[in-house]
Amino acid sequence: MTAPTHWRPATSERMFASIIASGLAIGAVYALIGIVYNTMYLASRVMSFTAGQIGMLGSVFGAL
Repeated sequence: MTAPTHWRPATSERMFASIIASGLAIGAVYALIGIVYNTMYLASRVMSFTAGQIGMLGSVFGAL
């Protein structure tokens, strides 16, 4: 009896791909919040941290 011939990536390769994907997703969220900060400041010349607070609440509720 021989082993199956289909190829599956090693565990470390799958873990590396998962780390890269989650890092890109988190970075995209941070970039989006930063763009909102910049847009709100340019429009009103007042620094408002509402976007960060809403992002924080969304991440907390998403984790629950």
